[in-house]
Amino acid sequence: MANKVNEISGKTADKKMNLMYKAWNLQGEELGKFLRENGIYSEDLRIWKDQMKDGLERQVKMTGSARREYRDQVKQLKEELAQANAVIEFQKKVLILKQEEAESITRKPVRK
Repeated sequence: MANKVNEISGKTADKKMNLMYKAWNLQGEELGKFLRENGIYSEDLRIWKDQMKDGLERQVKMTGSARREYRDQVKQLKEELAQANAVIEFQKKVLILKQEEAESITRKPVRK
């Protein structure tokens, strides 16, 4: 049997989640058999559960005032972007008018 323990560090998050899901309600001999079959230690599962918990806690922290602040920031940036786009469109129109004016001046025949 290949040394699966050394392969664990290379497992993807999906594989780790799948192993955790399968092992979640196992206990005693069933859990021991599962761990041996998959070449992992109970400590691996504990570490992965802690990592998942940490990730979820970070998500929950984002739901309160930080999420409102983020939304406000996005709203303000959208407003500023809309203003910048309006200025750019105005500048384009002014440039077009100046170009048309310059062309009309050069097209007029010179009167003597």
